[in-house]
Amino acid sequence: MPAHIAVIGGQKGGTSKSTIAQNLAVALTARGERVGIIDTDNTQNTSLVWSDSRAVDTSLAVIHCEDADAGTLGGLLTAWRTRFTHIIVDTGASDSEELRSALLRADMFISPTRPNQADLWTVERAEQLYRDAHRFNERLRAWVVITQASSIHPQRAELQAAARFIKQYPDLQLTRAVIRDRAAYSRALGEGRGVLEYSPRNEMAIAEINLLFTELYDEQVP
Repeated sequence: MPAHIAVIGGQKGGTSKSTIAQNLAVALTARGERVGIIDTDNTQNTSLVWSDSRAVDTSLAVIHCEDADAGTLGGLLTAWRTRFTHIIVDTGASDSEELRSALLRADMFISPTRPNQADLWTVERAEQLYRDAHRFNERLRAWVVITQASSIHPQRAELQAAARFIKQYPDLQLTRAVIRDRAAYSRALGEGRGVLEYSPRNEMAIAEINLLFTELYDEQVP
């Protein structure tokens, strides 16, 4: 069976796209899956640097990562379809050729957004990206994940308002999981880890990633 492909993207920077890519990759690896990350954000290459940091620690399972651009992405996806069981494409903060190309081959589109109006205005663009790709790739499904919500002040009203806004876009499914602004995510990233592997354990961050994984993989992927 060819690899399942998840694309993480959106027009806003700083929405935890790489954090989600890395933590989902760790969760999949913990399930015994063979996972590869393709990093197309050539201005930062956060996932590529994370993978290199991870490789230094021989106690951690290897998660292979390579960078790609519009010219190399298609060939890399083709080559990896039998090498890995899951591929995660971590894209930059733009409506890029790499993002559009990946969506034509993907099974899943994950678009993170912070619960503020400047970010929420980009949800409409995410839906249009999905519709454009879905015309040619009918298996593609799309989710929006609210990220960087306050961990100190739950701000239920802000989250509820964001959820109402997102639900105006019926082609995008809003996840139940909310990824909050927790130091554990950045600390784990700095060690080439996901929060499932990080010590000291942050049970709230672990619960967020486990719920997101359940929604995106356990409840969706055959």
